[in-house]
Amino acid sequence: MSISTRNDQSAEPMPKRFATKKPRHPPDKMGIYRGYESKRGGYYLHVTIRRNGIVYQKYFMEKRCGGEENTLTLARAWRDTIITKHPPMLMAQFCAIVRANNTSGVPGVYRAVRRKVAKNGQVWTSVYWQARTPLVDGKLRIQNFSVRTYGEDAARQCAIDARLRGLRELDDLVFRADSQPLPVSTVDDLAVLEASLQLAAQRRQRRHEERLNKISER
Repeated sequence: MSISTRNDQSAEPMPKRFATKKPRHPPDKMGIYRGYESKRGGYYLHVTIRRNGIVYQKYFMEKRCGGEENTLTLARAWRDTIITKHPPMLMAQFCAIVRANNTSGVPGVYRAVRRKVAKNGQVWTSVYWQARTPLVDGKLRIQNFSVRTYGEDAARQCAIDARLRGLRELDDLVFRADSQPLPVSTVDDLAVLEASLQLAAQRRQRRHEERLNKISER
């Protein structure tokens, strides 16, 4: 198992096999990190997944979960339930975000001014509306529409139309698809996770009841 290790500040020194540079996670292990902390009871797996600006995370203690491999199975199953319930952001959703430097109110469309100084000192000014659209291969398509050529309103509308045409090419494409985790858990893995979560809930309930009993006995 190749899980990268993230050391907490309070963590004890890690064995040599964990002191290597963090590798790039394969898709089936993305979002899962192995660490060690004595206060947590030893080694643990930390699962952290971001979906549409929300971070979902959970810790799995190897001592409590039955060892390293069993803990990985549980951690992956929990991660897979999260990514199933909360699909990744689509390119269309990402492109709909209005940036702070936007000047048009339309995502990906900007009014820009370019100034060029000639050798004789004369300054040339070009005003244009620009459409920026991400492409399938990860590059950016930039299209400029001159205000001098089209007029202010028409240049802006041409940029908006170009942006919308570009976005139609991105239908159903996932934002940062190459960095998305791959669900690999089986039905049995999910059943084991559910049983484990129920046991954990029962333990929390017992501890809660014990605390209440101690308070009532005082």
